[in-house]
Amino acid sequence: MDPINLFTVLSVIIAIYALFPTERRLDILLRLGKFDWFLIILTLLWVHFLTFYPIFEGLGIIPSMSILLWGFNMGLASYLMILCSSLIIFIRSTHAVVNRSNIGKFQELTERLLMEKKYSDLLFLLEHHYLGLIKTYHSDYYLPRLRERLLIPINTIYIESNGKIITRRILQITNLIKEKFAYLLPNSKKEAKKAQDILSRVLLSRDFISYLSKARPYFALDLYRTSFGESTEFISLYINSLLEDTKSIFYFEIKRNQIGLSRHRYVIDERNKFIAYFLKDTKIAYKTSIYKPLGDFVLEMLDNLSKNPNIDLYNQSLGSFSEEGCWDSPIYCVIRFFDLMVTEALFQNIQWHMWLFYLPMIANKIVNNLNHSLLLGSSVEFPTPYHYLLFDIVETLKNWIELVTEIPTSQSNIVLNNELAEHENDNIPKSAILALSSVIFIIITNESLSMRFKKEIVEMVLRLWHELNSRESTQPFARVLQSSIIEGGIGNRDNPYYLSRLSQVVSHIDPLLMIENKVFVDLINKAIL
Repeated sequence: MDPINLFTVLSVIIAIYALFPTERRLDILLRLGKFDWFLIILTLLWVHFLTFYPIFEGLGIIPSMSILLWGFNMGLASYLMILCSSLIIFIRSTHAVVNRSNIGKFQELTERLLMEKKYSDLLFLLEHHYLGLIKTYHSDYYLPRLRERLLIPINTIYIESNGKIITRRILQITNLIKEKFAYLLPNSKKEAKKAQDILSRVLLSRDFISYLSKARPYFALDLYRTSFGESTEFISLYINSLLEDTKSIFYFEIKRNQIGLSRHRYVIDERNKFIAYFLKDTKIAYKTSIYKPLGDFVLEMLDNLSKNPNIDLYNQSLGSFSEEGCWDSPIYCVIRFFDLMVTEALFQNIQWHMWLFYLPMIANKIVNNLNHSLLLGSSVEFPTPYHYLLFDIVETLKNWIELVTEIPTSQSNIVLNNELAEHENDNIPKSAILALSSVIFIIITNESLSMRFKKEIVEMVLRLWHELNSRESTQPFARVLQSSIIEGGIGNRDNPYYLSRLSQVVSHIDPLLMIENKVFVDLINKAIL
């Protein structure tokens, strides 16, 4: 290969490299190791040596050598060297990942991209190398694992086949040999610390997570599956980013996941990857405590709205909120996710209430945010979105309780330990009853809600009690419901104001409904005395 052709080849390679996107160029640089750079330099030296060989030979710098064998000339020999080197580097680079040897380079690269806010480039690198990064994070390499095993001393006294006991001295010598050999093996703690720093720096960056939730939202789930120490904080930031953007996959999937499976249960559509990941097996939702970032976001949002009532759209006319606007509401969509989650947990026999008690907390903040200047005698069923959301919370809790009619009575998470209005955290229907009773207390004792609204809520509860009481298998839950309603849920027992207001609302309900639920109504009236 003559100098002109060599220069042309190098120019083409440089031109092609320059055409690559930034993230691809960075990825290539990361994949090239020390051996690859050595091979590149060696190839260039060899090609130049062949090119100038006649000059070196003529000047007597090197002795005459027969290097042109099997029909090769200088050009073919140079071309073959370039071809072989390129092939080796290509094969190596396609299989190259982040590991102990290049974790330092990867750390510098990610830090620079993060500081320069080049999130698309950073995301590209992370997608291609996160498995290697996690492997380094866990020191998941054979020799470091062997080193850790060898450093564990043998303390057991072994008995040989002839009954002779191995002495402590032999054990001490064995442990010493193991320890000496272990220290000869590589220790990847330094590299693991670098991987941990990368994960903490990148995956706990609010700006980067915000970009990730928009650009590659499902990749975040792949990251979470790998398990790392910062995963709890990471998933909280990720959930918050999804909730802040009403165009995110969270709102899209909640709206799309509306295919009914039974009376109050929905099909968990595999196309909705976010919902399916957490709820197809609700043990994942339980272990990740996904209810916490969801519930905390809504509570914080309501707190912020209470400080700025003039911009609180939930206090304005209902309009089309119940049909379209609700699907852009973090409050409504979080309630819908809780509905899916608790329902699936109940059917999958999860023995934990999945923190459905977030709903009473949300209801309490909603009534506190209500505009007190609204006309209590309004003829509109739901004057504002707040009223609609409050009704939806009650209905959702009611639906969870009604599910006991569809589940085998022997299933662990619906077996009652007692019929008292006290916590049984492993019993979802009872927890829902306590939560519902707390919401009823909040509604009945609030002066901003109309008698019509309160009456509809109480009638819904009476119909629920009548359904439970009509079946022998669910009568224990009916008794829990009636005692819990009378006590006002948890922490409101023997509240005379609540009981008098409840009795007043009951006096306005449908007479036929009052007759059907006479036992319950009498208990309410008796509690006042």
